[in-house]
Amino acid sequence: MKYKLLMIILMMFYSLYSDIITSFSLNNSIDIIDNKIFFITQYSAPHMVNKGYLLNVRLDDYTWDFDSFSCPLLSITHFDSSIWIGTYGSGVLEIKEGNIYQYSITNTGSVYGGQYDGLISNYVNSVAVDTNNIYCATVRGLSIYRRLDNEWISYNIDNSPLSSDNIYDISLYNSQLWLVTSDYYYTYYEMNDCPSERGEIANIDLNSMEWHIYTGLRKKCINNSVMVIEGEIPSLSSDFSNVSFDFLGRLWFSFQYGVGYLDKDNWTVFADSTNKYFRDIKDIHANSSGIWVASSKGLLKYDYDNRLTVYPGLSDEIPGSVITSIYANDSIVVIKSYDPNFWTKQGLITDTTHSTQLQENPIYYSVMIDSNRVDICCIDKNNWQELYNPGYMEFLTIYKNGNWQSWEVTRMLIDKWIEENYATIDYKDNKCFATEISIQNYPNPFNSTTTICYRIPMESNVTISIFDIHGRLVETIFDNIQSPGEYKIVWNADNINSGIYFISLYSRYYKSVIKCILIK
Repeated sequence: MKYKLLMIILMMFYSLYSDIITSFSLNNSIDIIDNKIFFITQYSAPHMVNKGYLLNVRLDDYTWDFDSFSCPLLSITHFDSSIWIGTYGSGVLEIKEGNIYQYSITNTGSVYGGQYDGLISNYVNSVAVDTNNIYCATVRGLSIYRRLDNEWISYNIDNSPLSSDNIYDISLYNSQLWLVTSDYYYTYYEMNDCPSERGEIANIDLNSMEWHIYTGLRKKCINNSVMVIEGEIPSLSSDFSNVSFDFLGRLWFSFQYGVGYLDKDNWTVFADSTNKYFRDIKDIHANSSGIWVASSKGLLKYDYDNRLTVYPGLSDEIPGSVITSIYANDSIVVIKSYDPNFWTKQGLITDTTHSTQLQENPIYYSVMIDSNRVDICCIDKNNWQELYNPGYMEFLTIYKNGNWQSWEVTRMLIDKWIEENYATIDYKDNKCFATEISIQNYPNPFNSTTTICYRIPMESNVTISIFDIHGRLVETIFDNIQSPGEYKIVWNADNINSGIYFISLYSRYYKSVIKCILIK
């Protein structure tokens, strides 16, 4: 699908919340819409902000398309004619009829005394949607947008029974909203040596707005001693990660050592403390044949008689030993997986001089794809090579009509990076030389005025803008076409309040953001 906007300029201020999120953990990253498989991934490279990709493949002819975003994408779902995406740092995106709409702190509300009257956080792990509401699972709590009333309401540890603000997953079923708050990917410790586990499954009756909290076995700090507390759920821990409903209306959930389900008031758990089958469960999804489980041990399925089938990785059908995402309906199963040893098996070995070469030789590039480093080398403009031991290979696998089909997604994204950055590479005598942008300001911190120095590698329209700490545009101080070279511009902040600000340099081919401090 070609959207009217292939690149969304969503300014991301990672330094503000780097203490909250340390890695990208994709959740519900696959969906099927109008005979197309949509899935999300992200990558970054030197001199670029982290980017997200929405990839899709047609089910009739297996043709691919890519749409890039200037922010990492965390989850995807759809409702009616809209695609909804939770992002890392840019709130929620709605894609509808070729247009993209953003719901973020910047454009949904304001901050008064530390309280938000809009989306509570721009870091959205998961999204659920019904006719009237948008439900956003964020790292700072649950935000609900009531579209008919045009108002937001948010819940966290201050105004709800939740014991953790980080909500990792949500699921809707029959006017019931189910949440997972988890220590699985985000660990919160007290300011002493006595940690308390805060993972739980929460339920909200959307008619009465009554809450119910359920926990498994968990550690709790009591009088500076760690006590093991049993919960309602007979699980071996409370490090929950996902919730999903099967065709019988049972709520399935996953945790570090297994999965389980809630049937009316009865909890059933399938656990494996030996890690034979269950380890690092990433995703669960149901179809009419059972519940599918994405595990680092491979692909698992429980049928409706609770019989387990194991589909091991590293096979001809499912390349890659680690399954990260799963989507299943009655006609197709879609799997995201990766092989951590793929490149080694291709004969690429670690070179002890690699780090030095990356720093000193301009023909080497290190690209990050789903938090995985992939190193490539530009021999000449028509010859790019993967090199050394660049990490794992990510795959997409489709099971349809009894046939398996797989693609090397990492290699396709490498090709896409080369295609997008081809114009920013300087080819001299058919050889490749890295070109880059740079931006800095001095003095920093500053009082009233600061000089912004920057360098651009090729002619294009350049926009330099100032944003405040909440992502709101303060002013645009330059917007015009410039030739390659070095430039200076002065920002006069006489009428601006003291605080932390971000200077953004944006062009068609490159972008950069730096932080500055205004002190008066």
